[in-house]
Amino acid sequence: MASTAWKDLPVEVILKICELLYHEHYSSLVNFARSKKAHYTIAITFLARTLRIFGDDAKTLALSVREHVKRLHRDKAFKHVRHLAISSPGSTTAGHMRPFFKSLGFTTRREDYDSIRPRSRYEYWYLPPPARDVDYDSRFENLGTIERLAPVEQQIGRVDEDWHPLADLIKRLPRLTDLIYHCPRLIPPCLLQALHEHQPRCRLHIDDFRLHNSATQPPFVDPHEFMVVTSPCLYSITLQLRRYSPSDHDPPEVDIISTTQRILSRLAPNLKEVHLRGDPRCIWGPSEIDYPLHIFWKHLDIHQPPREAPGSLSCLQLYAPLDGAIPAQDLANWSMHTDFAALQTLKFDDSISMDALDYLVSASHGFPSLERLHFILKTPQELEEADSASRYYQLVRQFISRLRGLHELGITWWHRDIDLGTILTPELQILLLRSCRDGHPTARDVTQIRKRCPFLTELTLTVLRSKGDANETAVYRELGALPRLQQLSLEMDARLPPPVLDGFLPPDPSFDNYDREPFINYHRETSFFKCYLNGHYRDAFINGAMDENLALDIFRTISRAKPNHSIPLQKLVIRFDTLSGYESPGLGKYSCEFHRPWQVERSLRDDSHEPLVAQELDKQTRLKSRATQDNSATSSLRPNWNNRDAIFRRIWPERSEGSKWREDWQSYPLSPSTFT
Repeated sequence: MASTAWKDLPVEVILKICELLYHEHYSSLVNFARSKKAHYTIAITFLARTLRIFGDDAKTLALSVREHVKRLHRDKAFKHVRHLAISSPGSTTAGHMRPFFKSLGFTTRREDYDSIRPRSRYEYWYLPPPARDVDYDSRFENLGTIERLAPVEQQIGRVDEDWHPLADLIKRLPRLTDLIYHCPRLIPPCLLQALHEHQPRCRLHIDDFRLHNSATQPPFVDPHEFMVVTSPCLYSITLQLRRYSPSDHDPPEVDIISTTQRILSRLAPNLKEVHLRGDPRCIWGPSEIDYPLHIFWKHLDIHQPPREAPGSLSCLQLYAPLDGAIPAQDLANWSMHTDFAALQTLKFDDSISMDALDYLVSASHGFPSLERLHFILKTPQELEEADSASRYYQLVRQFISRLRGLHELGITWWHRDIDLGTILTPELQILLLRSCRDGHPTARDVTQIRKRCPFLTELTLTVLRSKGDANETAVYRELGALPRLQQLSLEMDARLPPPVLDGFLPPDPSFDNYDREPFINYHRETSFFKCYLNGHYRDAFINGAMDENLALDIFRTISRAKPNHSIPLQKLVIRFDTLSGYESPGLGKYSCEFHRPWQVERSLRDDSHEPLVAQELDKQTRLKSRATQDNSATSSLRPNWNNRDAIFRRIWPERSEGSKWREDWQSYPLSPSTFT
């Protein structure tokens, strides 16, 4: 739009445009702010919305706060700050966290100030960050765990005075709505007091909720901890659950879950979200087998119903104890301390047991408020008996079919015995179905989704790659028939087929004589994976090769199938499925180069020459893996004891003499006649 045209628009309209850019295309918002001083004045409303403070010691924290205050004062933007996120030692800011930052630095990416860099070598463990900073309903899905640091390494958080500059900043943010505390210790008293006195309506999210002093012998109530758990601002807590060995720096865990349930029903007046998360590096804990559970505030007996009205959680995220499935007793304990009829979000981050499913089905209230449900089911291997599997899937169907207001549904280890016609409702807007081999959705299943869910806007689906043949292409075309689908995530299954114990897997009719020969493996005589033929690896190579052209081809195939007057597909994310119900060999050095994750989006710019923008995700990880392979001192000396290289070269010969294999391969396009 020309500069003169902007002058004719009311400020209210420009603010609406800026808000759209803030959510959908942040770099354009930054460019708009840079174009003119008047535009900057308008855009600051959104550029200043989220502040991220990092500090691993008092000096770094004070510097970070001072830079923010300086910019806020210059732009008169204190009133625009809505969200304040605080993180400390060793955050992977330069890597995973950097795209997650959005601050007053006004860079084209959502980065923190370049002058504020972590100086500690100790790191958090982060999963990929949320796509939108303001999406606080889903922010817990992607936050990683916080690494425990030795006492000598915990520089920040020990002295309350270190936090006074940040407390003073909080006092100057009149419209602060959310404070996210993502640090290894409880929020300092001065920050909590600043919230109580100056921002009583602000919601406090604690991402590493722990009661350290309750683990002492004997346990005692610390005034600071009591102040936190009784805070009227406390809105959500995340419990990172792990089991400690005697050599760990911290004492053994208390029964933190029981303690949280007491707090919920007795002490925390406005606690609405509880998230239990397991540390992927550790065995889950605590366990009464390994440690005696300390009695904390024992006058609040967890085994008795609360004397007053129970808590009223809107979101509960559960994790299984002791490497097992979530039992019914866990649900029964939580139901004594919160009203399940008020739950809007229920997530199971580990497999759910059959007795827990039975408990959900028999619940008298029927979860009338539930809008978001995420299941992780037991694998087919865990349900070995036919009667057991039949009963298990029947309970899943019964429970989901009772939910009438469900807007979001996620099922990991979906099985074909869970009939989509039974569990899908017209109100559903977001659907996630992750399945395993022999149970992936077909084009007919997608048709059923289309008929049952006319308002579906987001879909995650596992797709079995079959060399781009007619069956695979039919799935993409049927996905395009979903009239309102805007965001699609495909998890490609390109693994070798499940192995067999004796003999060889049957050959495909397309195999030639070389393909029918047994695959040569260095460990063939002792390996479980000696059942494969060369052709099976040939198919795995073709299915696993994902370059930009194929990603764009899939997007276009889906888009061309869109009905007239339907909402166009806006974003497609392609990843290779890691959900496996069996162990199979991989493609070795080729996997990292082939199994590339892609994101394809429509360009929002009206002057763009390319209507689609394809971006390789996690590219830096792939390049680091490539450098490791190239720099390996033994890679060139190790004899080639398998014929992956020969199979690769039969598919993709050298383009020129001596060319590198990474430069020679390309994906095969979608075609009903490909490799038939």
